[in-house]
Amino acid sequence: MPNAPLDCRISINLEAAWDGPIEELEQIAVGHGNKFPDRSKDRLSYTQSHYQVDLTQVTQTVPGPGNTQRVDKEHELEIELAPHVTIDQGQRATSGQPHKYPELIEGFVDNIRILARAAGDFV
Repeated sequence: MPNAPLDCRISINLEAAWDGPIEELEQIAVGHGNKFPDRSKDRLSYTQSHYQVDLTQVTQTVPGPGNTQRVDKEHELEIELAPHVTIDQGQRATSGQPHKYPELIEGFVDNIRILARAAGDFV
């Protein structure tokens, strides 16, 4: 967002249930060079219409200068669009039925803009 203290990333994810052992996922992640830092998450979530907003404070201990450690805190804001509504409206749009797909996506982007601007008051 131009002139905003936040960066913005829009991603589309497909989530699926995992019925395998958690150790298998951990081995795959470590095999790709990812380590699991000790991260503590404090999350607040709320839902408004078809949008879910998650506010998260992530605290982790990281190495500091000379064999010391320091605590870093990051704040994350995540906005999710209800998948069933998105899929339904997208299918309606592609099949020529009446739909609200553009309004749904515009509302999503508007939420991002509003929250990014408001974040400037807290930085």
